[in-house]
Amino acid sequence: MLTKHFCRVIVGCAVWWSAAVFCQTVDEMFAGGLPAIRACCQQLVDAAERPGKDDTVARVALHGLCVKARKGAAAQPVEMALLETLTAAKGPELRNFVLEQLFLVASDASLPVLLPLVAEADYSDAALRVLLGMDGARERVAAELVRLFPALTGVCRDGVVQALGELSAAAAAPALVPDALGTDRHRRQLAITALARMNDPAADQAFAALLARRGELGGYDGAMFDGAYAEYLGNLAAWGRSADALRLGQEWAQRGPAVIQSMALAVYDRVDSDEARAQLLTGLEAATLAVRLSAARILGQPQYASLAPAAAGMLDPARPEIAMHVLPLLAFWGNAAALPTVEKAMAWEDAAARAEAVATVVTLLGDKALARLQSLFADERPGVADAATRAVVALPLPIGGALVDMALAAPPALRPALLSILQQRRERTQIARLAVLADQGDTATRQALCQLYGVLCAPEQLSFLFEQIVAAGAAGDDDWLGAAEKGCAQACRRFADPVACMTLLRRAYEKSGSKARAALLRVAAVPANDDAMALLRSAWQEDDTVVSEAALRVAADWPTVAALPFLRTIVQAEAGNALWQILAFRGCVRLIPRQSIGRGEQLAELSALLPVARRVEEKRLVIGAMGGIEDSAAFAPLQGFLTDDALKRDAAMAILTLSEKLRSGECIRPLRAALPLFREGKEQERAKACMDLLGKNAGRVLRWQVAGPYREAGKSFTALHDMAFDPELVDKAGAVEWRVTDTDDKGRLDLRKVFGAGSAQAACYVRCIVRVPEDQAAVVSLGSDDGAKAWLNGKVIGEKNVPRAYVVDEDQLPVTLQAGDNVLLIKVGQGGGDWCVGAAVRAGDGGPIAELVLALP
Repeated sequence: MLTKHFCRVIVGCAVWWSAAVFCQTVDEMFAGGLPAIRACCQQLVDAAERPGKDDTVARVALHGLCVKARKGAAAQPVEMALLETLTAAKGPELRNFVLEQLFLVASDASLPVLLPLVAEADYSDAALRVLLGMDGARERVAAELVRLFPALTGVCRDGVVQALGELSAAAAAPALVPDALGTDRHRRQLAITALARMNDPAADQAFAALLARRGELGGYDGAMFDGAYAEYLGNLAAWGRSADALRLGQEWAQRGPAVIQSMALAVYDRVDSDEARAQLLTGLEAATLAVRLSAARILGQPQYASLAPAAAGMLDPARPEIAMHVLPLLAFWGNAAALPTVEKAMAWEDAAARAEAVATVVTLLGDKALARLQSLFADERPGVADAATRAVVALPLPIGGALVDMALAAPPALRPALLSILQQRRERTQIARLAVLADQGDTATRQALCQLYGVLCAPEQLSFLFEQIVAAGAAGDDDWLGAAEKGCAQACRRFADPVACMTLLRRAYEKSGSKARAALLRVAAVPANDDAMALLRSAWQEDDTVVSEAALRVAADWPTVAALPFLRTIVQAEAGNALWQILAFRGCVRLIPRQSIGRGEQLAELSALLPVARRVEEKRLVIGAMGGIEDSAAFAPLQGFLTDDALKRDAAMAILTLSEKLRSGECIRPLRAALPLFREGKEQERAKACMDLLGKNAGRVLRWQVAGPYREAGKSFTALHDMAFDPELVDKAGAVEWRVTDTDDKGRLDLRKVFGAGSAQAACYVRCIVRVPEDQAAVVSLGSDDGAKAWLNGKVIGEKNVPRAYVVDEDQLPVTLQAGDNVLLIKVGQGGGDWCVGAAVRAGDGGPIAELVLALP
């Protein structure tokens, strides 16, 4: 664990540390030259010696030095010191570390030291990585590996096979052929892949032999060969052997299934010839969809635009499946000469091909397509109108003015479609000209116009929508009224100006009838300010039942708790309309948990509603709301319903829901009481899983509030450890934004999942409430990755400012808990890699604490 974590810290964090913490050390080594670098290397120790020695600073500084010197003139002394260290080192871990650093600075001067390591299994991969990184010495490296190859065995031979392939070492091809034709499955695959990159007659002969045996290979082996053969054919084209690539590709495709045919198409794409392009077009006519898709994907490149006439000639109403690929290609190539043929396809019987033809015409003509497609917007044939609409909406040109002109001149049947297109395109500059359409007596047009204004109108045009509500109400047109109400609410929501909205709304309200007033009250829920609430109360007092009931329904769904006093008045009335009381009751149940009051007060207010509940359904609402208040005090009233035949199942489910949220030991007793009421299957499985989780983690924190991450430019996480950020400052802690996060099933909170895997050189805070019935001694057990600092009730109880891996309960911190709530706050540092924390609270003897509650502030 220590070795693995140490390597992770070095590789993952060294760049940060070398820049932020060890910059001075690196500069000093540069200035000191080879002696200073040697001195640093002499401080390195192998992992086997590390329990007694710590070379962290030396490793980090050396890595920072290599990064700074990378492949530059200053790399030579660094390379020399590393080679000396590599030669002298005996432990495998230290040697591999030095090879990792050598990768950054190595030149061909390293070859004599590295080549012998290629034959040693412990170092072969690392040495090959360094050799492959020598950009200026690739030919020499290839020649040396070819020389070594015959004597290599095992993993060393496998590694060199791969390296020769990456180097495209054609001279190695004859030596690799026996492995490519051999029986060792893994090595055969490596050799075949390597041969695909070698322009040599031996590779040609090997692939010819392998192709003849292709049928003998299993699924995985066959797929591996196919991939290598496709790469080989593509490389033939790159090596100037296009004729061979085309011929072999055609032969391969003729004998293979769809996947081979698709691979062959990729080969044709590499061959620059008329015959290859013709083969790609033929792919569009393949019987298999996958092959056609592959051909279309390849042809969808500008260099194939010259094929447009030939592709247009493939359009045939008897073969619409081909048209589905050809038409988008014609659109992509922008071949206007194909328009007559494409327009004929708009009349085909096949709906999908017809729609694709419409989209192609629009793409080819741009804004000029509007006049040609106008009749299609109301076309009743399946898919035509939708295709025309989608195509015009997607046009990149500004066509708002043309659409407005067309809508004004169009017959009524076409107007809704044109207004919908304008709405989807979000072109608002000329929509004011469309207001005249509201006076022309067409309901569908008025609906579309209200929807358009709701999405696009400017603030000064909002009055139009209020006027539409008034007019629609007076006309008794419910469809028009609904669209006007929805559009008005949407516009008010966009502008977020409650005062202006209510000014216009009151003006419209005064001249409206019953239905329009009801609609305006619903719109008033958008600004939802004091003026809107006052209008609602006034409307409730009106004699018109349509208006008064609308006011109550709006209040029951009011977005803020400002409606609670009004709703309570109706609920508590001794006499009145039963429906009204039920509506008000439901509104109270919905809004009470939203109040900025303590959870205990919320529970008390919900409990106070129960005596006035008229029906079982309302009581169920209260029970459900109690289950949503994250406080263990809710268990007591919920358990009281477990004996009520009408409500016991609801109470049991509320207890389960609450327990799954709280994830604390006090949930076990109510869960056990509710267990017989759960249905067999998922409900009982959920309950038992929750009880099992809590039982296994007695005293362990399974839920935290988290804040952060916090950083400071140029500061490592060890420097951040003693820097006080807002969560630990009394005067600023109240403004901190906390988020609730659950741990895994063992109490480990993965902070990288909270803040992202890229977090490094940072700190964050987690907190919870520890509630006990009386003062008592206890122990807080803590584990973290990396360091941590813990407070209880504002006093530091322990800290570790070190890079470390997460170990459960690694730190044992004695504390004294006060009766009531105790705040546990932990700061967790992050250097790099994993980032996590976990904690538990137990009695001084390690046992459980009676009546312990772990909650959130």
